[in-house]
Amino acid sequence: MTTFATDANAEPARLPPRIIHVPYPTRPRTSRLLFAGFFTLFMLPSILYLCGVLMGRANLAQTTAAQALVLLGFSTVAVVGLLWAYKSSKADSAERREFLEKHPISDDESLTETLGMTWKNPDRPPKTSDVQKVLGRASRDGANRACIVYFGEADVPECAQTHFEPVIVTPTSAMGKRLLWLVPAGALIVLWLLDYLDLWPRGIPSIRRFMGSFLLILTAGFITLVIWFWRATVRPTYLRMAPGIMQALEYRHGRSKPIARSYPMEQGTLVVVTRERNWLTLALAREQMTDIFRLHSLRDLKTVGVRLWQALLSTAPTPPLSDEELVG
Repeated sequence: MTTFATDANAEPARLPPRIIHVPYPTRPRTSRLLFAGFFTLFMLPSILYLCGVLMGRANLAQTTAAQALVLLGFSTVAVVGLLWAYKSSKADSAERREFLEKHPISDDESLTETLGMTWKNPDRPPKTSDVQKVLGRASRDGANRACIVYFGEADVPECAQTHFEPVIVTPTSAMGKRLLWLVPAGALIVLWLLDYLDLWPRGIPSIRRFMGSFLLILTAGFITLVIWFWRATVRPTYLRMAPGIMQALEYRHGRSKPIARSYPMEQGTLVVVTRERNWLTLALAREQMTDIFRLHSLRDLKTVGVRLWQALLSTAPTPPLSDEELVG
């Protein structure tokens, strides 16, 4: 079991990293605009009908109850959808205001504005390479320590002398909830096999007639299986977190030991964290190395998020790390 301890009086083993918070862009998200445009289409039948009435090509008095209900239904869907898109956009703006209240931009944090200019599409934060270019052109203040750039919701704890055992995120656990697609897809395949082998109960319609209706589930299950097979069997990559260091441990075919790419929280290491509600992406960069971990599918996302920040911010000495604990 992982244990944690904090020693406030101990001498720090390294300087705490520099943290740069970047709030959401002011422009609406593309997904919000697409939803608004989609729901606006539901108003089209009512608009065309009203235009026909005004032009004398349709008689309002001859409108049947069924036609009125259909037009009313489409209009209701459009209004509800547009209200949802509007309220979502207002919530995004409120989150940005709350962010700026907690983390006001000061003169020594001008990089926030510069990085914010590179985040043009709210649905697509800047690439790690773009962040590196911005930091490379900026001043060298804080260059003797690691740098963390945090896009999105900010809930960063204080730096502390936190000691804990290394935490490992396996490829299977990283896929987390996405593996649930394998359950209905596997059940459908089993039922199809029973029908194909003439083991299907008599009196029940053949499931092979309806397999086309489950194409989405089967496709999602197949893609999930291919991704899991690649990440967990062909080239599994583990994420290991310990005080003051992040490691990507990649196994390749024919090698008994992993290739370790280490990202110590010291000068030359860049960490880019993107957090949006239940989405968490971690990008690590150092010299010519880059690793990206998408952790939002983890079942214990909240716990891993706490361990992540403790590893990034702890100034405690890094414990010895072994490859023997990577089984599983």
